[in-house]
Amino acid sequence: MRKAGVGLTLLLLAALAWLALQLTQAPAKVVLVSLDGAADGLVDDYLERGVLPADGALAQLARTGARAEAMLPVAPSMTATAHVTLFTGAYPERHGIVSNNYHVVGDPITRSTSGFVAPLQAETLWQAARRQGKRVLCVAAVGANGQSPERSCDRTLGYGVRVGRAVVVELRGDAREEAAGENSEFEHLRRLTPTGDSPGQPVFDFNRSEDVPVEVWAADTARDGRERYDTLLLDFDQDLSNGLAARLAAGEWAAVELPSVPSAGAAKVGAWVKALELADDLSRVRVYLGAAHHNRGAPTDYVAALETKLGFWPGGPDDYHLNRGLLDEVTWREQAERLSDYLRDATLLSMRRYDWDLVVTYQPLVDEVEHPFFLRHPRQPNYGDEGGAKRARYAGHVEWGYQTVDKVLSRLMEAAPKEANLVVVSDHGMVPVHTRVAVNALLARAGLRVTEDERSEVRAFTSGATAHIRVNLAGRESNGVVPPEKLEEYVERIVAACEGLRDPVTGEPTFERVLRNSELGEVHLGHPRAAGDVWVNARPGYALSGRIEPLALRTRDKPLAPVLEPAATLRGQHGYLGTNREVQAIFFAGGPKVRPGGIGTVRHVDVAPTVSALLGIDPPAQNQGRNVLQPVR
Repeated sequence: MRKAGVGLTLLLLAALAWLALQLTQAPAKVVLVSLDGAADGLVDDYLERGVLPADGALAQLARTGARAEAMLPVAPSMTATAHVTLFTGAYPERHGIVSNNYHVVGDPITRSTSGFVAPLQAETLWQAARRQGKRVLCVAAVGANGQSPERSCDRTLGYGVRVGRAVVVELRGDAREEAAGENSEFEHLRRLTPTGDSPGQPVFDFNRSEDVPVEVWAADTARDGRERYDTLLLDFDQDLSNGLAARLAAGEWAAVELPSVPSAGAAKVGAWVKALELADDLSRVRVYLGAAHHNRGAPTDYVAALETKLGFWPGGPDDYHLNRGLLDEVTWREQAERLSDYLRDATLLSMRRYDWDLVVTYQPLVDEVEHPFFLRHPRQPNYGDEGGAKRARYAGHVEWGYQTVDKVLSRLMEAAPKEANLVVVSDHGMVPVHTRVAVNALLARAGLRVTEDERSEVRAFTSGATAHIRVNLAGRESNGVVPPEKLEEYVERIVAACEGLRDPVTGEPTFERVLRNSELGEVHLGHPRAAGDVWVNARPGYALSGRIEPLALRTRDKPLAPVLEPAATLRGQHGYLGTNREVQAIFFAGGPKVRPGGIGTVRHVDVAPTVSALLGIDPPAQNQGRNVLQPVR
């Protein structure tokens, strides 16, 4: 009996050891989340001060999972470049996405390429996973839009497409009251028409297609013998009996589905509207007609299923109208949170309904809130406004952004199965901006011809704090004008102009790096077709503008526009070198296959091979990184 008992014990121990081995060695599920703009230094600060709560997702991952001391962004630390590097494990010299905005050899000098849609020249994490039999869901993952094989997962919800622009309309009541008696719900009813800076028929303003007119009425719904208006009615015709497009009280939002456009395919097109102001005597009425958007992705039945449950793509916050004082900060935050919620819910719904091994999802909220509200440097315009109250309020908005995405992570952690591992990364941090640099104006001041047409000798293609500057070379660019034998001369003139630009306060060079094309191997940017003849990267505090002033405006009485101007509305920017602490990104991981503890400093190229190891697959074919997580024993 004693021998039998010992034997059973040994058998049980062996079974437990085998089970443990299977749990540690079997391929696992992975949820990979990118928090756009999440700065490692700020996360450190917020965790230490309790801005990010101890029971929140990031605090839990910091305690029980693996965390990098920092993640060094690729150069330039721009959203498209960084994400494609995260998802391929390759540097831009291999994958070809050298910035958010750049010029490709052979194109006319007037044409730029978007890094968000350009062809990828390295295998992605989702391609590698699918090639090896894994099922992948992508929800707004930067680089995955379902429009081409290399940008498609098994199911892909791409980042939504804007097909119009938002407008703020001021309205007034007609002198004549409409026939409220025919609408027994209302005591008084007046049709509203635009006034002030909003002439003509109110419309949903579509890009490159026919606008959609909208009728607006003010209704008095309280039958109390007094004419006081409390509701706005929006519709596409003048017949209120056949249904309304939207009904709004003051301060309320509504979703309005619009007639589709050919580019949307089967996707729903819609806009969100808000009654910004509604005085009961109609002395002040303002309506926000949001930009029209639609979803994109593949397959179509997947996108349709999400739309059935969640509606059309809501769009992001409206910086344009915020910066002009036409939207208040509360309204802006409501827009930003709506998109964050939509992406959260699309991810959760996809995880519940479909089989998956890898989920790649995205949250843009932190980046969105930092760009207009990152008021942290004494040289920034408005730094001392309101006795410092504006600065404190803006800091509160940024904290709210981090807290909101932390809650999203908590929801994803709760929804994921026990065998899933969570990896949380970001593309870059954020730097406070005090000055804009008009790079094309700088080149024009150096005597180089910079125009909006193909006569231009040179042109800077800017993104954030970085620019690729291209010479319009004959025989290389379509309709190029600079003789090939003059290339080096022009490059040296560009370099001299950029190196000579100085900070007017400190006297230091404005650009941290000015590199010729032959030197771009130093920063892994030397792609033969996409990299500029000269690449410049600004020092922290400077953001680059690609504005070109028409030649017609340049006269002896009106010289070139200034090269350096205060950054009045853009307060946070990225694109700086990863050696700058403020721009460094985050890396957290947790789950059954993640050994807890610090893992030192990692790089963007390390993410794809690390996630591949968790999935139990080979990394993408062109990856240049390493697995930074130690295996669980």
